[in-house]
This record gives sequence, structure tokens and C-alpha cells, in this order.
Amino acid sequence: MAVSISVPNLGPEMAGGIVAEWYRPDGATVDHGELICRLECEFVAVEIEAEVPGLLHHRRPAGSIERPGVVIGLVLAPGEALPEEPAPAELPQASTTDHDEPESAAITGSLEDDPEEEPAAPPPLAPGEPVVLPFRRRPADEAPHPWSAVPGDATEFETSLFETAEPLPDAGTAIPGLPLWEPDDDPPYADAFPPAAGSPEARFSAIAAEAADEGQVLTMEVRVSASEAARAVHVLAREWREFTPAPIVEDLVLRAFARALAEAGFEASPAGLTLVTPGSDHAVAIEDAEARGFRDAVQARAAGGDESAERAAWTLVSFRECGIRAATPAVAGGHTMAAAMGAIDEASAMSITMSYDSSRLGQGEAARLLARVRTLVEEPYGLLSS
Repeated sequence: MAVSISVPNLGPEMAGGIVAEWYRPDGATVDHGELICRLECEFVAVEIEAEVPGLLHHRRPAGSIERPGVVIGLVLAPGEALPEEPAPAELPQASTTDHDEPESAAITGSLEDDPEEEPAAPPPLAPGEPVVLPFRRRPADEAPHPWSAVPGDATEFETSLFETAEPLPDAGTAIPGLPLWEPDDDPPYADAFPPAAGSPEARFSAIAAEAADEGQVLTMEVRVSASEAARAVHVLAREWREFTPAPIVEDLVLRAFARALAEAGFEASPAGLTLVTPGSDHAVAIEDAEARGFRDAVQARAAGGDESAERAAWTLVSFRECGIRAATPAVAGGHTMAAAMGAIDEASAMSITMSYDSSRLGQGEAARLLARVRTLVEEPYGLLSS
């Protein structure tokens, strides 16, 4: 049976939440307890775990703003058919009379009987019923208001665009106060009117800005067996000695990070390699470190790199020749991560440390990335085949 993934209700102050990030792609197999997405509201960010193992299905894309209770995804059992998404609740229809009187006559009669009578309040919403905000659609032959004819200030004009006298049957559901135009369209006069202070749009914009400002550089370290990597570069150095510069362990570790990043869905980008030696530092940038042949990458590194080291989108720093056991690399501005490797000890093991920007890479993503690098370095022969 399909298990729903819903926006949690965190209290009466919660207007809605942003589906900030899907950790697992649509159609991926997830395990019980695995983190699958992150939701952000005005005052907190929530990471949601899979309650059961199965196949993940996205119902709402990353970046969408949803109200509490909305189902944003499902976890299906293997072989289970995808259930249809429920249609939005329809608006109540106006009651009809037993007489075929003109509508205008019925309205006139009610005003004459009691001109001071106010319209009846709408019935209260049932639990779980969506909030429907009326929205008057402008006819095709109706021109927008000219600027010279707008009374009052800009806020009054902006509000007048959304005023309506009665609901329409095709009105959509939304968080009260949020725009109802299509997500791919620009809001009316978006450049002229920034979100009003205190509005949900302004609050959610502030959440995104605050998340970027509060992003921390976190660090993870893993111990890796380097025996197979050392043996592989030794054999290749002996075979290539007449034609190609000898490879080093750093070539394999750099390629392992490039492969892990590609498997995680990151776009290919120049990789930086900095070799810290007792005498100096040697920094190069390698283009297509994962896609190109391993021998070609080794030749590019030995020749000084493909381009300036400043062009690298991420960097591996090696302290192996200095005998440093472990070090914390610095993440350059605008970069997602950086890595460092230390010396190989008597047990043929070494430390690989990764620093990453928590606003760009989640803890779970970072852990899986580093674990994949460890597997590739400990079993490096797949890195040599392409």
C-alpha cells in the first residue's frame, strides 16, 4: 500500500512550506529510515525519512510552496500501481429555486425586502478541505489599467488586480495570500512591486536568504585502505615508464572524487589538485577528470594541468609527501566542497577529509559521497578502465 509523504503541520503560525530539496530522485528505491527530502518553513527546516522501504514517487517538485497536509510524494511497494492524485475540491454551487425567474429579479427582490441584511457567512471548512481563494480572471478584451488612471499608491493598485466579487468554479487552491498565477509565468508587474513586507512571499524569500547566510562549512573524515591503489600505480608506473609519466596515488583519489560527484548528479567541472611537498606547493586543474582516459589525465597533471588552478570548481589537497596524517581543507567561496588526503601509514591506510558547504550539500549526501570515494579507492581497478 502506498505511504504518503505530507507537509507536516507545525502549528497555527505555519502558512506553508517549501519543498527545498529531494535527496533521492523520482523512481529511486529507498530504505526504511532513509532521508528523502527537506522541507523549509518560516521558522524551521524538517528532513523527512521514508517510513517504509519501496519506490519513491514525487508529486511536487523541489521549490514548490505547499500548505500543511498536502501530499508531496509517495512510497510505493514493489509492483504497486501509482494511485491517481485526488482532484481539488469543487466550490459549492449556488442553490436554485423552483421558479424560472430571471436572476436579476431574484436579486432585486432580496434587496427590497431587507436592504440592510448582510450576506450569509460561508460554511466552515471541513478538516482537510483545501482553502480556495477566489481569483477574477481578466477577459481577453479587457486592457490593463493605464498607469495614469491608478488611484492611490502602488500597494492599492497591486491589491486591485486580485479583488473579486464572487468565486469562479475554476478557482484553484492555494495558501491564503500566495500568488495564483502559473509557476512558470512572471507575476503581474513583478519588477515594479517587490513582495510586501510580512507577506508569505517575503517570508519564504527571507528563509532562502537566511539558509544561504547560515550555511556552515562542515567536515567529514574517513579512513581508507591504500594498499590496492599503491599497488595499481606501481604496476602502471612500470608499464608506462618509456612513454608516460608515472601515476601517483593522488591521481586515483582525484578520479574517485570526480566519479562519485558524477554519480551523485553533479555537473562535470574542472578538478583542482594541489600537491604539498616539503619544498613548495604544486597546483593544477584537470578538465574532465572522470570522463577522460586515466593515462591522459596523468599526462595532463604531469604537464602542469589543462588550465589555471583558479578555474577549478573543487580541489583535492595532498599532504602525503609531508607526512601529515590528516588535515582540514578550506572551501573556496562559491564552491561546494574540498578534500584533503594524508600520508599512508604502516598499515597501508590513509585519511581522506572532506569539507563541504552545508547550504549546498546535505549531511546525508556528503556521507554517501565520501563513502563512495572510499569504495573506489579501495577497489581502484574500475577507475583505470575508462
